[in-house]
Amino acid sequence: MMKRILEPQTDFDESVITAEAEPNYIPGLDGIRALAVSLVTVSHIGFGDFVPGGFGVTVFFFLSGFLITRLLLAEIRRTKTIRLRQFIARRFLRLLPALFVMLGTTAVAYLIIGHPILTRQIVGALTYTMNYVKAYMPMTYDEQVWWQHLWSLAVEEHFYLLFPPILLALKTTLRRAIWFCLAVIIGCSLWRSALWNVFEVTWVHNYVMTDARIDSIAWGCLLSLILEIRRGLVDRLIGWIPFGIGCALLLFCFGYRNFEFRYTWRFSLQGAGLFLMFANLYGWVALQPIATKLLEVRPLRWLGKTSYGLYLWHLPAAHFTALLIEKQFGTPLFVTSALLLTVIPAALSFYLVERPFLRLRERFGSLTAAHR
Repeated sequence: MMKRILEPQTDFDESVITAEAEPNYIPGLDGIRALAVSLVTVSHIGFGDFVPGGFGVTVFFFLSGFLITRLLLAEIRRTKTIRLRQFIARRFLRLLPALFVMLGTTAVAYLIIGHPILTRQIVGALTYTMNYVKAYMPMTYDEQVWWQHLWSLAVEEHFYLLFPPILLALKTTLRRAIWFCLAVIIGCSLWRSALWNVFEVTWVHNYVMTDARIDSIAWGCLLSLILEIRRGLVDRLIGWIPFGIGCALLLFCFGYRNFEFRYTWRFSLQGAGLFLMFANLYGWVALQPIATKLLEVRPLRWLGKTSYGLYLWHLPAAHFTALLIEKQFGTPLFVTSALLLTVIPAALSFYLVERPFLRLRERFGSLTAAHR
């Protein structure tokens, strides 16, 4: 038993995830989603100085890249192609209904209490351009409706529109897709540094714009592709040393507070750290049973399944709490009220809006609702 724990054994035949892409449920992913959305929420309700909420968004980016690439690879194996229109339809059915409900409900609430809603905020929210609005159309605190967290959905939507056609073009030479992802990761890292040092953009651009953050998604795409066609490479990244390097990279990013680093190279190191840790989570037979058991705890699974709604509602909930009870962020009454205003509509959204539309996605070729 001790030998099994100490040696970096890899066996995807015994794993809860196969090396070859399949559209099946992967144990532990809902738990990871739960942890990610918890980081974001806790950070935004008053604990941003202590909790790395931005890292939660980076985790979501990585998971999106990994899962979407995996589903696309499974479709290529099954049908020899990617039906792009059906893919986009499935994405819209997954994302838009809950988004529209949140926007409509909060817009009415804002109007009732007499809070203005600027046209550019409405356009940004409805057209997946909120990252552009956030970076280049700044507003005062009193002008804002708190939809600015939708910048991350804009980055993901741009990925959904751009990556599937590229992967389809490379489907007969998937090794080139690996090189493409590597080029995106390296190029985006260098581009962030150039934006900061040469073009002197604001930190907001490097944090929210697609051209500066797409590498966080590309790291997840890269892992899916390597598992599919170069599994032996992943095998060499399993064990205490690579896992420890992944942990060390993330800890360094949390601890090193240099402002320039945080908006240039931090995202690159976080992507590498997540790549190594995620590969070990599902490839290291000594680690996987323990980790997945912890991540499959029922409350975490529920939070993970409702994570999209929780993300949509948490920031407006914090804003309405601040407007209505006028309590300081981080106080017990504020935190309790903000969490209730987050969890209740998110749960209603999941059961009454998201789940019915998930079933509808089957008409557009969805094989599973497990990964949404």
